[in-house]
Amino acid sequence: MNINLPGEVELTCPACRRQFHVRTTQLHERQNLTCPFCAAGFEVYDALPSMLRRRVYQTIRDELEHRIYNAQRKQGGSFIDEWGPGNIESDDDS
Repeated sequence: MNINLPGEVELTCPACRRQFHVRTTQLHERQNLTCPFCAAGFEVYDALPSMLRRRVYQTIRDELEHRIYNAQRKQGGSFIDEWGPGNIESDDDS
């Protein structure tokens, strides 16, 4: 899955909270990094700025929803058919 990031990102070490810049090409297919200041290991996602982390999360979520939807369509049913408005029960119906 590809996620579009700016050419350079500012990361914050979760351990020492120091910030440093990394070119996104250096992050390609990497999950873990080591802080250049304190040598602590951490996951790239944990060091991203909050807005960029939100964009990554939303991209992953959207892709997973798309894959689930396509898998259900291939099986002959769909999430919408099973959970559509006509099939949801509520306490107000009694």
